[in-house]
Amino acid sequence: MRRLLTAALLAATPAAFADDIETLDFSYALPNGEEATSVVFFPEEAEGEEVPVIFVIPEWWGLNDYAKMRAEDLAHEGYVAIALDMYGGDRVTEDPGQAGQWAGAAQQVGLGVLAGAGIDAAEAALDDLDIDADGMGAIGFCFGGSTVVALAQSDWADRLDGVVSFHGGLSKDSAPQGDYAGPPMLILHGGADPLVPPDAFGGFVQQAVTAGVPLSIVNFPDAVHAFTNPGADAKAEEYPQLAGAIAFDEEATEVSFEVMFEFFEITIGELDDD
Repeated sequence: MRRLLTAALLAATPAAFADDIETLDFSYALPNGEEATSVVFFPEEAEGEEVPVIFVIPEWWGLNDYAKMRAEDLAHEGYVAIALDMYGGDRVTEDPGQAGQWAGAAQQVGLGVLAGAGIDAAEAALDDLDIDADGMGAIGFCFGGSTVVALAQSDWADRLDGVVSFHGGLSKDSAPQGDYAGPPMLILHGGADPLVPPDAFGGFVQQAVTAGVPLSIVNFPDAVHAFTNPGADAKAEEYPQLAGAIAFDEEATEVSFEVMFEFFEITIGELDDD
């Protein structure tokens, strides 16, 4: 099963959703007044069962095919994966300028609050599917990686057993500023990321340790921003301002997801193979 997942993780483009993976769209109001539509990905056999649930928070582009592909990958492994819409209003873009504006507006509202609204709505969707959450976690990429760190400090933290940040935009200010009582964090970081320079990342780590965060870190020295996204190279060619800042790294991707699975086996528990 894990070998099949690795092949999917390294695919250049998202495949159509497999026949054995079901999806459910659900809509709800965000605190900014927009209507969001998120997506549940689940194995057919999950209905009527207790299954671990992983929330997937996208990059700043919005809830695009890449984020949905990652959610489908998790469903193939046996998780229920819920890809969250952080912006609402069908906002998805390829333009970094537009994405930056939307991400900035989301930060003003509160990343944890926006993701938390999705968690609340997802629980009702899971009830409709007769799926009981056997533990919950959250993963996020870039903007989403920053979001899961904020979520772990929010009013929804006690619902999560662990969060994983992939190439998140982290700094001292994004770390907990007081005594930490949230779930364990796994940080998967590109050591050559020019968007998160060593002093910023070091400030995050120092502050997180000071706050008492149960923290695991894997640093990939040669990886830059967005290293798990197979479309990063094409994006950097299309937008010169991203050249050298983002790039896909196959080895870092494979290792980071293997570490993620091990982390969730510890924090949530092993998947039922039956």
